[in-house]
Amino acid sequence: MVRGGRSDCAADGSCGGAAWLQTLLFLAVSAGLLLALRPLAKKYLSPKLTATNVDSVVGSTGLVTAAIDNVSAVGQVKLGAMEWTARSTSGQPIPAGTLVKVDRIEGVKAFVSPAEVPANV
Repeated sequence: MVRGGRSDCAADGSCGGAAWLQTLLFLAVSAGLLLALRPLAKKYLSPKLTATNVDSVVGSTGLVTAAIDNVSAVGQVKLGAMEWTARSTSGQPIPAGTLVKVDRIEGVKAFVSPAEVPANV
């Protein structure tokens, strides 16, 4: 891109153009090339992030298999086919058998809160 601007300035310099004109031409051509090629560079060089592994667990629901108590540092929750060490987001104990929602993951611990159970209509 800068090379394109530089070549235009060189062409102008060989024709006897003033230094200010060469500088102005360099800046205009370089800016034009940057603006024209930036969308293409962004499209092909930016990674497409997909939630995988741990990122896909956040927001999911699971079942408490061992009562969660932050004070005693105990608790487990089953998320899909995996058992996770769990802690309560609010700090309140959560009994076994409760349906919970994963709020965040820190290391190997899932921080959960009781899930809203929809009423049967």
